[in-house]
Amino acid sequence: MLAEAVLAGAEKLRRPGDQSGRLYPSNVSLCPRRTYLTWIGDREPPSQEALLRMNDGHYQEEEMIDDLERAGFEIVDQQRRVTIGPSVEHPEVPLSRQQMTGRIDGKILVNEEWCILDCKAMSSRRISEFREQGFQSEPSIKVQMQLYLHSAEIRKEGITKAIVYAKNKDNCRPFDRTIIYSEVFASALVKSFVDIIEGWKPPAERTSLCLTCPYTLKCWGAHSIDFSGVKVISLPEVVAKWKRAKFHQVLSKELMDEVRPLLVAELGDRKAITVDDLKILRVSSHRGEMDKILFVKKYGAAALTSIWTEKDVEQIRITEV
Repeated sequence: MLAEAVLAGAEKLRRPGDQSGRLYPSNVSLCPRRTYLTWIGDREPPSQEALLRMNDGHYQEEEMIDDLERAGFEIVDQQRRVTIGPSVEHPEVPLSRQQMTGRIDGKILVNEEWCILDCKAMSSRRISEFREQGFQSEPSIKVQMQLYLHSAEIRKEGITKAIVYAKNKDNCRPFDRTIIYSEVFASALVKSFVDIIEGWKPPAERTSLCLTCPYTLKCWGAHSIDFSGVKVISLPEVVAKWKRAKFHQVLSKELMDEVRPLLVAELGDRKAITVDDLKILRVSSHRGEMDKILFVKKYGAAALTSIWTEKDVEQIRITEV
């Protein structure tokens, strides 16, 4: 009963003109065809569940700003409007449909450098892919940030970086990535949407972007499934060896988990014992580490960014299908 009432009440969140076909930095795509279909407003309106998700995202993004400020970061210009388009830099040209506007979440000062801040609340699956693949898994965010950085207002201030601060909606664990302004990339996006506004109708072109596009059925008459990254081969001897090794690995762990506590109990407080042909030694090692909690208490959370380094680590995982 309550659920049905809330879903019905979500209609109040629907803004007039949501399907009017206006373009914003958040709905311009790397695919010109998708941008065109968005421009002409040729898509189904968002469902009641989608309206609730979007509204919930706004609340979570406000909380993310509070978290950053609590950590000591300075954030200004929240929800500032910026303008993107070819005639922005020429005041003699009247405001036309060849421009779009958007609102940045704010600007954040990191290591004495101002950056655009964009907050995104994501599901566990989505943020996991964002961690592993970067902006390859979030091309729409990449487009949005490049267009913000390309705006006349942001370029005038000399800002060349945007930080996407994401939060896992399930456990609140945060994650962030930085993107650098590319004038070539952003200019190509602007030219694309201006050409569309002036009448260009891009043809459908099958790409990896089709996998998550709401217009897939309209372009192709069926949903797209990408098998380009999957290779199926047959190596029966290799697979058999891997399965045997996996079996012994699991068995070894089970036996070790059973035996180790018994041997540790026999060792007691002694430094070494001999059990048949096994020698059990108590080995101590000295290690040093930085206590992040003490560091934050002394220097502030924002100071962590001045010494923090990150790197991508590639792993190979083998599992049975």
